[in-house]
Amino acid sequence: KQWLGYFLLFIDDRLTDSIKYSEAYHRLFPNESDSVFNVACAYAQMYCDELGNLGHKEDLNSKNRKLALEKLKEALRSEPYYAETVSTKWTVPGESFHCFLHDAEFRSLVQLPAEPSAGTTVEKAPYGS
Repeated sequence: KQWLGYFLLFIDDRLTDSIKYSEAYHRLFPNESDSVFNVACAYAQMYCDELGNLGHKEDLNSKNRKLALEKLKEALRSEPYYAETVSTKWTVPGESFHCFLHDAEFRSLVQLPAEPSAGTTVEKAPYGS
C-alpha cells in the first residue's frame, strides 16, 4: 500500500487513489511518515493542477492547498530535517510543490525566508563583494 500510494503520484488521474492507499498504509503503521509525505504531495499536485486550470497564481481558500499544507506539517513533525528536501527539490517545475514556492505559509513551514512584499525594494550587494 505504501509503494502503491507513492507510485500513483506519477500516474495521471490517480492522485485520489494515491491518497487512499497512503492513508490506509498509515493507519496500519501510524508511526511512519513517508505515507503522510505522499498524501501531502498528492494534495499539492491537485492544488497546482487546480491553479493551472483556473489560471490563478494562488488560491488561499483552496481545500487542496489547505490539506497539502496540513499533511506536510504533520509529516515534518516526524522528520523536520526533511524540510530542506521539500524546499529545494519538491518546488522545482514538474515536482509536487512547484506552485508553492511563493506561498508564505509554505515558505514558513519549510523554513524558507519570507519574500519581500510587493513594492519593497531589495538592496543588492555591490558587484564583486
